[in-house]
Amino acid sequence: MNNACSVLADATYYSVAQLMRSVQQYLIVNLETLLESNMLADLTPDLVKQLSSFVRSQQESKSPISRSTILVENAMSSFGN
Repeated sequence: MNNACSVLADATYYSVAQLMRSVQQYLIVNLETLLESNMLADLTPDLVKQLSSFVRSQQESKSPISRSTILVENAMSSFGN
């Protein structure tokens, strides 16, 4: 768990997509522990944005209605000006 952030940084630097995805999945499964232990502090802002985007896409795939903008877009098209 200690090396996950370093592996993600290296995988991103070398653009190894499969490794990046695997490490990101590992990180989000263990996100609570990583946050409590302050282990994500070593990530650069770009890697945090990348991880956030990955989390968002995973949430959207698991809960496409509640985690997407579908409801807002429907409401705006029906009631918006």
